[in-house]
Amino acid sequence: PEVVSTLKRTSEAIFETGGFIRKLENLGTREIPYKTSAHGQVHKKASYFLLKFDCPPKHLYDLSEGYGRDVDIVRHRVYKVKEPEQFECTIEEETKPPAYRQVIITVLSFHPWFVKRSPFYSGTSCGKHCLAQLFAKESGGLACNLG
Repeated sequence: PEVVSTLKRTSEAIFETGGFIRKLENLGTREIPYKTSAHGQVHKKASYFLLKFDCPPKHLYDLSEGYGRDVDIVRHRVYKVKEPEQFECTIEEETKPPAYRQVIITVLSFHPWFVKRSPFYSGTSCGKHCLAQLFAKESGGLACNLG
């Protein structure tokens, strides 16, 4: 009952500042790594919660100060979470056989050294066994640079 009312108070404080809660995660009740004294009491056990929320930055100090005065909160921390960088997933390209990967096709078509040393090279510059010609369809029309 005390935990529920404490969570309700902390959530309402966030809502009053114009913020919103993205995630509430209960990490369980466990012993604190070391004895902690807060508000005139020694605590050896605590319930851990992770609240992910957004609110205007100008209200963070007020929230932190309010949580510090709350007798049911033993320890509080507010951290800024950076947005993860967006990246393009290339797993589909990476799982293709090497001969069909765009990177390999580009390397083979622009570097004659690789083409000449390949088992498919017949000694002709643009013969039917030239790798650049073999992969021309998959590579979007890259041409052999040997001849």
